[in-house]
Amino acid sequence: MPMRSFNASLEIGEVRSGGMKVRNLTAPIRFDGTKLSVAPIRGAIGTGSLEGALDVTSPLTSPRYSLHMDVKRAPVEELASGTIPFASAVSGFLSGIVDLSGPGIPGPQASDSLLGSLSGTVEQGRILPSPALAKLTGTLGLAEKSDLTFRSLTHSLRIAAGRLVLDKLRCDLGADLAEMTGSVGLDHSLDLDLLLHLAPGRFEGGGTLREIARYARDEQGRVPIQVKIGGNDR
Repeated sequence: MPMRSFNASLEIGEVRSGGMKVRNLTAPIRFDGTKLSVAPIRGAIGTGSLEGALDVTSPLTSPRYSLHMDVKRAPVEELASGTIPFASAVSGFLSGIVDLSGPGIPGPQASDSLLGSLSGTVEQGRILPSPALAKLTGTLGLAEKSDLTFRSLTHSLRIAAGRLVLDKLRCDLGADLAEMTGSVGLDHSLDLDLLLHLAPGRFEGGGTLREIARYARDEQGRVPIQVKIGGNDR
């Protein structure tokens, strides 16, 4: 017998998706026979919170979802691990908007059909270690631990055709500044453009950076360095 409709009030002490854990989740639910609507969703994640809404069409046959979340001070690694098939390259506390849509139900499963937009700010974070990062920092002489932390990172990202597209990413790296555009694929392929503005103190010694500093400096005395990153992130 087909289920025609229902209304419900949902309270769950703990919900898990991938590496994400949402506590004290509450939401009204409405099913009209073809679409399941869950809104407003409220819950706690880490030391932060989230609010949002979830719609699932044809949930009993061929489900397709649309998820909106407004997060405040949520652990960015944890949120990413439970909602998208791309691992976060940074840690820290995210405040911003996440909109996702795709087949099935929300989760970190890989899908070329996943669409999304993510924007906001990550605070008190650091860039997580990776082979690509070690190669880059080693070449430029930026391997000190302090170089990998930032106070604030602003971003505007999209997910389409199996790629995470960076429309805008800007952050401070101590006295340095960094901007990045490009994309990362589900196949771990990289197509990124990085612009670094390195502080004058970087060039007091010798090596590659001192040679680069002889040719260009901006108004603050920082040296702009453009880096093209390709290949595979592993």
